[in-house]
Amino acid sequence: MLVPVLAAAGAGRPMPNPVAGLFAADLQQAGAVAALAQTGEATLEVDLVAARNAPRAILLRNAQPVGSFASGSVRVAVSAGDLLEIDGSAYRQPLTFRVAAAPGVAEPTPGREVTTRGDLVTLGRVRLQAP
Repeated sequence: MLVPVLAAAGAGRPMPNPVAGLFAADLQQAGAVAALAQTGEATLEVDLVAARNAPRAILLRNAQPVGSFASGSVRVAVSAGDLLEIDGSAYRQPLTFRVAAAPGVAEPTPGREVTTRGDLVTLGRVRLQAP
């Protein structure tokens, strides 16, 4: 790699900056972090509507467990882009869940319902409301 750089310098052409790409990547990553910080967080509440409780049904945020429906409801802090899923695989019977409250959240909307049938279902990807 040094030979082409030295050859370019010797030919009267400007030398390329071999680390410019590294700085560009750092700036792009810093911009992504700043954009994420500006999106903030919101709270979403999901209720179990087909039964009183289901302690082995789990709400997942980005594939990580964040709460069970032992009390029939789960409240979770969310950020833009979070993927929300419900794992109802511990139950044979269908279980229906509804987004009860979502201040500051554009998607999934309050009233959205999903039903598990012994499986994992997607509630949605979080999109926050514009400020």
